[in-house]
Amino acid sequence: MQRSVKPYQAGSTPALRTMIGIILDTILVFFGGLVGLKLGKIIPERVHHGLMNIFGVIVIFIGIQMALETKNLIIVFISLIIGVIFGELINLERKVNSIVSIVLKRFLNNHNKLLSEALVTSFLIFCGGPMTILGTIKAGLSGDNQILFIKSILDGATAIPLAMSLGVGVVASTPLVFFFQLILFILSGFLKNILVPSIIIKMTAVAGLIILTIGLNILEIKKIKTINILPSVVFVIIFQSLINIFVK
Repeated sequence: MQRSVKPYQAGSTPALRTMIGIILDTILVFFGGLVGLKLGKIIPERVHHGLMNIFGVIVIFIGIQMALETKNLIIVFISLIIGVIFGELINLERKVNSIVSIVLKRFLNNHNKLLSEALVTSFLIFCGGPMTILGTIKAGLSGDNQILFIKSILDGATAIPLAMSLGVGVVASTPLVFFFQLILFILSGFLKNILVPSIIIKMTAVAGLIILTIGLNILEIKKIKTINILPSVVFVIIFQSLINIFVK
């Protein structure tokens, strides 16, 4: 007789069996990154350049696809505008890069700016999509890791060309990938009532446009301070929540 998995309750200690999706995702990103680093040392520089370009195109495509998840873009655009104003006013990117540089210097004895940028870029790519939110919350609430299993395979495959292009920052991002998903997992009980479908759709669209800016940066089309746009995710939750409350 098949044993049922006891749902994780917010505020309790996470069970290892319900965290298997998060653990697998982290492992596959780590080893995918290692494979990419090994291959990156073998292939010629011109192939590196070509891979960087095609990966930038792929990231832009993924961003556009995510952005088109919603037909109502007004809330998305307003959230992006307010979010980037807030991010620029507090200079969020500089603060994040400073923290990352301190951590890299302390634990890896390295405060290279390119490494810091690669780490942040990798984290946003691996954790910026709806599968991260839906997968971790579903795993936390019911122990169902199916979405995270699919995400793990995609992330592991993505980590290979990403590490070939961006280097060791992809591997260094794995602790961030793990802890971010773990936090969502722990908070799943509370987030269930907040992240209703209408909000998740808008968050996906905002995240897609943020990921699109990463592609533009990779292709060196336009230097955009992607981190300064991240507050838009919070604002879209606030704005859509207010609409859900007052507009029936």
